[in-house]
Amino acid sequence: MVGTKAIIAIKQPNNTLLVNAYDITQDTKLGCRLRPSSDSDLGLQVNNKKVAYDNTSNFLTIYAEVILPSPNYQISKLNHVWQVGYHASDDEPQIHPTHLQNVDSTEIIDLISGDGTSGGRHQRNLRVVHGVLNMLGWGTLLPIGVIIARYMRLNPIELKMWRCLHLACQISGYILGTAGWALGLRLGHASRYYGFYTHRIFAICIFTFTTIQMLALQLIPKETEDYRKYWNIYHHLLGYALLTVIIINIFKGIEIMNGDPNWKLGLHCHSCISFCCYTGL
Repeated sequence: MVGTKAIIAIKQPNNTLLVNAYDITQDTKLGCRLRPSSDSDLGLQVNNKKVAYDNTSNFLTIYAEVILPSPNYQISKLNHVWQVGYHASDDEPQIHPTHLQNVDSTEIIDLISGDGTSGGRHQRNLRVVHGVLNMLGWGTLLPIGVIIARYMRLNPIELKMWRCLHLACQISGYILGTAGWALGLRLGHASRYYGFYTHRIFAICIFTFTTIQMLALQLIPKETEDYRKYWNIYHHLLGYALLTVIIINIFKGIEIMNGDPNWKLGLHCHSCISFCCYTGL
């Protein structure tokens, strides 16, 4: 993470252990070589660096004494990050995996009391809510509303209240989906150093055109008006296109969360819902 003052331990192919301090800058993110930094470059003093290797767990444990310059660091609110990488060249670590879970490895430590607060846990909870709202709103209620409008007017089932059910599903799906979309914007704003641009563009398109669909409900021409058939064509085509983009984007979101095993169940459930919806359509 850019701005990190890191202490990194590396196990060499000959089983020797190295431990050095590094300054993670914007140049590092752009692919420049990451070399050990001096205390003056770090802006803090690191003494007595040691590393121990546990053969049983294959873990490296780093020991170091870090002297923080008080004017620059608030010891009651110290940002702490950690990562695990798998490749290095001598004393030059290579980039670590960049899954979403990697950016959750953060906490804020109060060095006075020794208490810590995980920042990643809060973000994970928000992502869960974001995903559930969108899967229920965009991915479930909207397709059900479309199926009701298509198959419950006359054939194979005639349901006199089909329009009320259709509108109820569409409006409730729109409300849930919009709430999830707004939460997604909040998550995107909080992620300063990473982004999922395809997922974001699809989400903006979904919200924009779904809003147009909702507004179009106030502009439905009467059955006797000549341009009613053109309105029907527009409404149906845009609706089917939206369902396609919604399903693709939900899969994109689940793919982003791929490192989290809890979302595998969500992937299977959404696959079933998508299959049923498109079979029904």
